[in-house]
Amino acid sequence: MDEFWIWFSTGLEHILDVNGYDHILFVCLLALTYTFDNLGKLLILITAFTIGHSLSLAISVVYNLKLNTPLVEFLIALSILVTAIYHLILYKKNELQNAPLLYGITCFFGLIHGLGFSFLLKSILSTKQSVLLPLLYFNLGLELGQLIIVLIVLVFSLLLAFLFTHSFKI
Repeated sequence: MDEFWIWFSTGLEHILDVNGYDHILFVCLLALTYTFDNLGKLLILITAFTIGHSLSLAISVVYNLKLNTPLVEFLIALSILVTAIYHLILYKKNELQNAPLLYGITCFFGLIHGLGFSFLLKSILSTKQSVLLPLLYFNLGLELGQLIIVLIVLVFSLLLAFLFTHSFKI
């Protein structure tokens, strides 16, 4: 149970840490154009991101992948920009509504974001231990953290919609 909690809380803290604002911003952007009515589609999208994140963490740890950190940071920023453009501009125009493509792109962006954390995860993991369970526990914590962010964004959006619709009726 201790190993589960250590890795689960590390994943939860990774996503909810305000210093990891890139992760928080990315998840917020994913959630902005969704409502509680299409929560299922949003949860699949968030899970696609987690799958990509998990894969890149596993690959980088198992194969001791060496990365160009400035390039990874640039790609993370680029993924946020592309997501913002899609969800704030193109989505509203009903363009690029191909769900499998959107899930695939989000999974790819998860790969990039996972590479940004891989160097720290490699330093935390012991070389002797198996990475399977720690990665599973970490990603469960990450997924819960993302769901918390999604819930906050959806509730905030609902509150704003309520305030705007009722303020114009007065």
